[in-house]
Amino acid sequence: MNVNTKDLKLLETIVRSHVTNSQQLKSLVHFSTRQITYSIKKINDELSLHGLSLIKRSNSGEWLYEANDLQKLLIYMNQAMVFKEGAIPEYINDDLAYSEIRRYSELLFILANPKKVTTQEIMAFIGISKNTARNDFSKIKKELPPDYTLIFDPQNGYMIESSMAKLHTLLLEVFNYLFERHATVNRFESLFSEEREFVGFFIHTYEQTFKLKFSDNSLTKLYYLIGLSLSSFKRRTKGQIDFSYDLQELDEFQMIRSCIDQHYQHAEIAIDYEWLTLLFLSFNTISNKFEILDS
Repeated sequence: MNVNTKDLKLLETIVRSHVTNSQQLKSLVHFSTRQITYSIKKINDELSLHGLSLIKRSNSGEWLYEANDLQKLLIYMNQAMVFKEGAIPEYINDDLAYSEIRRYSELLFILANPKKVTTQEIMAFIGISKNTARNDFSKIKKELPPDYTLIFDPQNGYMIESSMAKLHTLLLEVFNYLFERHATVNRFESLFSEEREFVGFFIHTYEQTFKLKFSDNSLTKLYYLIGLSLSSFKRRTKGQIDFSYDLQELDEFQMIRSCIDQHYQHAEIAIDYEWLTLLFLSFNTISNKFEILDS
């Protein structure tokens, strides 16, 4: 029972895009539920011939693979695609190969958000088994710096506890790491629900205040630039981010803060002024990424 190109693209969607829900798979690969089940059976027959772990279905209906086999799985996919199509497609790239640190980075990225996540959610999101998830949690807990604590609540799940400023720093560093390695980051958008709106309005206000135009308004590029600028800022301050830097006398900062205060005056959210300060400092380091507007 040989796999065909469609089967391989289904496998690619599960592995690279982390889409494991049958409903989502149907819309992406244009398979029926029966076709997906049949295709995965063919894929598993092929994987077993190569001594690889099989794609399994969880109790919640998600299709999962064993992350420890991922490197071998990617090599198999590369070779199979070359055989089927005669050339390596653009989306197959050695740079995309997973590593343990990449997986930890994705876990850190999820855990650093101010919302607890369950083991099941992490298994589905990253596509790893429960044992792999638990082993990763143990390793991350040992490696976290003193200012960060991995906590577990039996009802709500896992999260990393620290100050909001440090969590934002961790988020941006990890995001930057993943993006630099060509990760597919669009799937992280849902984790940014509050930050996305806040940063989006900040960008608009920053542009208006400095008569600048952000050159690429995509969420990916936006967070990439913030990540780069944050890294640059940390290097220049030898890793110490000092929020005591007095911006209160800067007219531009006051204008932006005033606009944001007005925009959110009736909203039920607390303005994180440390985060606002960091954004301001960050964007001041990437002025060359903006285009001057005609006056």
